Parts: sequence; structure tokens; C-alpha cells
Amino acid sequence: MTLQRSFQLGSPLNRCLSLPSLTLQIPSLEIQFDEFTAYCLFGKVWGELVPLPAIIHHTHNDWKFIKGQVDYVDLSNEWILLRFANSQDKTLVYDQRPWYLNGLNFILLPWGPFFDPYDIVITRVDQWVRIPRLPLEFWEAEYPRDLVKHVGEVIKIDQSTLLRLNGKFIRVCVNIDITRPLPDSINVSRVGG
Repeated sequence: MTLQRSFQLGSPLNRCLSLPSLTLQIPSLEIQFDEFTAYCLFGKVWGELVPLPAIIHHTHNDWKFIKGQVDYVDLSNEWILLRFANSQDKTLVYDQRPWYLNGLNFILLPWGPFFDPYDIVITRVDQWVRIPRLPLEFWEAEYPRDLVKHVGEVIKIDQSTLLRLNGKFIRVCVNIDITRPLPDSINVSRVGG
């Protein structure tokens, strides 16, 4: 696989003179893609700027369960590349999302090729949703999934909910499209009253 990319040099003189663009031939990168896919995530704090040292400190405290090291690469525009020492650590961190820093969502995205931190717009966030007043009979995994399917894609259901350890509400982690309005409420009715 060969990739061709054209780059326009940013000099105003080049634009005025209509100089041709430069085309580079890039050799196959499939092996590197596999390595990045296995060990890397993209991350960004959504809401306000959090300095990289604060992100590093906070994630080191939150991710004490991982066995290897994490390298943090500043990609600009507040995006960072998280490079894990092993794929198991990357999977654990990604699967246990959502993560928060100072009350703000720490967005994690799987690694993908040709990531441009200036082109990526955050349109989805993982968020915990609480559903109060739901009878215990409906605390099986399928019912909360059905209830929140109009809010977003279910990421996971809180373990305390599945074990029925908290009777006040159930908690479901949902991937929400923040470009669309959320429903104010969800009414549940059952056949027969």
C-alpha cells in the first residue's frame, strides 16, 4: 500500500507565484498501524485546558491497576497520544471509561491512522446516566439497555446496579451524541397498568 499526500507550502509568496504542490510517496505503514492500534489511544480533556503535567499526575493516580508504563505525547490542540507498554493496559483503561479530571470528561478514542488534532471535533462523550424509581425487577442488564437506547449507545452497566447493591437508582454508562438534544425524561409504562 502506498499513500500519496499533497502539501501546499504555506508561504504567501508560493501562493502568489502559483508554484506546484509537493507530492510525497510514503511507503507502506501497515506494520506500524498494527503497533499503534495495539498500544495507543488518543486523549483530550473536554471542557477546558488542563496542563499535560496535571493529566499525567491524575491518570497515574487513577490507573494504578495497570502494570506497565504510559508515555504521553503532546499532539497539540490539547490532544495527547497515550502509548501503553502493553496492549492489556490499553484495553483495561479504555474499557473502564469514562474517566474524569477535575470534574471534566477525559475523552479517550481508539488510535486511528492520519489523526489530525485540528480536524477532530468531539461530538460524543461517555457519561454516567442515573435512572431513579425503577423497580428492582427491571435491574437486569437488558432493561436498562432498552431504557437508554434513545439517549445513546450503552458502554456498560454499573456493577452495583447489576448486583442490586444500591436501591435508589441504576447507573448506566452511555456514549452520548452531544450535537443532539437529550430527552428531559423517559416515561416507562408496563402493559396492564
